[in-house]
Amino acid sequence: MSPFGAVITPETLKYMSKYQGREITQVDCAREAMRLIHAEDKNLKAEDSAWELKKKFGNGVSTMVLVYNATGASLSLVDDGKDWMGSVYSSPIPDTFHNGQWIAFLHVKPGSLAQGSQAARVFRGRDVDGRTRDFVVAWYIPWDNIPTRVRLH
Repeated sequence: MSPFGAVITPETLKYMSKYQGREITQVDCAREAMRLIHAEDKNLKAEDSAWELKKKFGNGVSTMVLVYNATGASLSLVDDGKDWMGSVYSSPIPDTFHNGQWIAFLHVKPGSLAQGSQAARVFRGRDVDGRTRDFVVAWYIPWDNIPTRVRLH
């Protein structure tokens, strides 16, 4: 599944009047990405893609995951992530997505088991000072509505 939306870079911004004649920073790119979060319906295209995956999967617990990059830089998937219950359905998560882009995927319950969807993915990028940062996206969708109690010993 490809990312949705045009990449927002310093090159993109240099054509905007408010950035002409000045240095364009990662913060500027992040700010414009947030301002353009719905541009050209890229959010709706990502959501529609997730719904199409859900239709193909059918009934059962699943999690539609949509992630938007407004860091001002690119984000890369660190590894295959952690699946406590379930797996990514149909198509793999893109290895990289850029500032101003959405990704969408579906995480589904395991096979014919009566379980939910529980997993996490880590995306790596750089902050405005050039330091490597990890961003975690995690979810837990139970099979039923019964609260889970955790006992600490």
